[in-house]
Amino acid sequence: MAAASSTSTPKALRREAVDTALAALGLDDKTRLLAGQDLWSLPALPAIGLRSLVMSDGPIGV
Repeated sequence: MAAASSTSTPKALRREAVDTALAALGLDDKTRLLAGQDLWSLPALPAIGLRSLVMSDGPIGV
């Protein structure tokens, strides 16, 4: 992974952060994000700094 340069755009920095977080997750954690913790929320994944998230429309699906 290359270090972010001072000329990186906010979009590029976000993309790099997302790519880094996804690379740190195993298949089970990725599946938990797709399926949800329950009908309305996503589980917390402290390894990537993600707190539990409650949605107004369920998390199931892509």
